[in-house]
Amino acid sequence: MGMLGFSGYKSSPGVHEPPPSKGWPRYKFIVQNHFFRLIKLNLLFIVFCIPVFTIPAAIAGMSAVLMSLVREGNTFMWNDFWSEFKTDFPQRMLIWFLLMLVPNLIGYIPILMGYENAASFISVAISSLLFVVTCYWFPMIVKLDLSVWQALKNAVFLVPLEWKRSCIMLVMGAVFSFLAVYLYPYSLILLLLGAFSFMYLAICVMGNDTINERILKSNGTEDEEDEDEADGKDEDGFDDVSCADDDLPET
Repeated sequence: MGMLGFSGYKSSPGVHEPPPSKGWPRYKFIVQNHFFRLIKLNLLFIVFCIPVFTIPAAIAGMSAVLMSLVREGNTFMWNDFWSEFKTDFPQRMLIWFLLMLVPNLIGYIPILMGYENAASFISVAISSLLFVVTCYWFPMIVKLDLSVWQALKNAVFLVPLEWKRSCIMLVMGAVFSFLAVYLYPYSLILLLLGAFSFMYLAICVMGNDTINERILKSNGTEDEEDEDEADGKDEDGFDDVSCADDDLPET
């Protein structure tokens, strides 16, 4: 059986192949089978973002639901969302808002030095980098037995290590922001009907593939695993972890 348990799916009548387990085929499979559930999740996410300071918790809740869909093929939407929403609430809120403040604070440095034109460029560049960091961070904090700080460290390492996926995430964020502004007010309809959940589904698919390939190493030798356990880290420098749902029964 594969590490993520996808071989446990039951095929529908007339279907002899298991559903896709990764990449674009996995994304397409989930959209086709859970289209209206994704719309409901998007609305739930927007409602829980209204107080503003709950945005990081709402992203975590949405990520938990999406990661369940990616990994298990199903989810108890409200239970998964609410359980993750209230987990480590203060720490996640603090880290997320610090990440959002960093670009603005660093952007003041060129202004103080008399380089006003460079301030906007530097702020946008740092904001883009930190957006990609959060794209790895949220899937890890909802599905791995890591502290929020350990997950943040791993996310920072993954940005250059997984540069192809990082570039895709960056382009997705840029296109999403451009369309939201350029098509306003018509973009409000798309934002309400699923723009957030559909984009974050793609992020969670890539995040899950990265977690499986980079952190949950299933093909290491026993000697390597023993050595890793001795210092608590794997060969890439990531903290030794297990998946939070490794003990779930097959579906």
